Amino acid sequence: MKKIIAILSALCVLTTGYGEEETTTSSYLYNTIPLVAHDEIEEFFDATQEELVAEPQLDNTSTSYAEEHGGPLTQLFLTKLQTILSDEEYQSLRITIKSPRTPSGFRPESGNWHCDFHFEVNPENPSMMYRPNESFDAETRHFMLISSEPATEFYTKPVTLDFWSGQDWEEIQDDINSIIDPDSLVSVPVATIMEFRGNNIHRATTYHGDEPLVRYFIRASLFPKEHTHHGVGFREQIRDRFSYQGE
Repeated sequence: MKKIIAILSALCVLTTGYGEEETTTSSYLYNTIPLVAHDEIEEFFDATQEELVAEPQLDNTSTSYAEEHGGPLTQLFLTKLQTILSDEEYQSLRITIKSPRTPSGFRPESGNWHCDFHFEVNPENPSMMYRPNESFDAETRHFMLISSEPATEFYTKPVTLDFWSGQDWEEIQDDINSIIDPDSLVSVPVATIMEFRGNNIHRATTYHGDEPLVRYFIRASLFPKEHTHHGVGFREQIRDRFSYQGE
């Protein structure tokens, strides 16, 4: 069946019957709110590889845990966020930090087009993905900073994508690539806090440097109160640093 991709199409749900089988198609609107570039953090321009590696890696922790265990660069990021958000918003953030060593010619694991916290495993059918928070994607705010290449690029043109029931996000990579307008691609400046929404399509690009490079990535996520991730599931622990070279 042909997957329909329309620009700024109305949201809809279609059901087609085939005997006893039924296939449901749902259309979702993406890239509805522009990206916002906040402050640069100049210290990241001069940070050494050793300083980046020394930053503890976190996985969806609370801001209080990140303040207690994060390194100097992480503290600078958190301090900037406090000037952007209200105290209540800041205390509701979830913090993720990764600093893998990326070899030349490699694209990070986020190199496929995706939206953060977009699909989740269906508890009733683990082989299928579903979207429990589709009504709140545009309200979910993410704040991201990367220290260096490989850059993260966003597709900024508003689009509607159609999903067949049970379809995995990876299955529509070709569909997204087929509609990409190069003039609508935006690369995130390094050392800059970039704000985007839960329905902004993006991916990491390929690193082309001569030597392996540590890429510090930090994301602070602010979920609406109705979102299933709001205020729950904090993982208050430091995780092991990993490398794409297996170091």
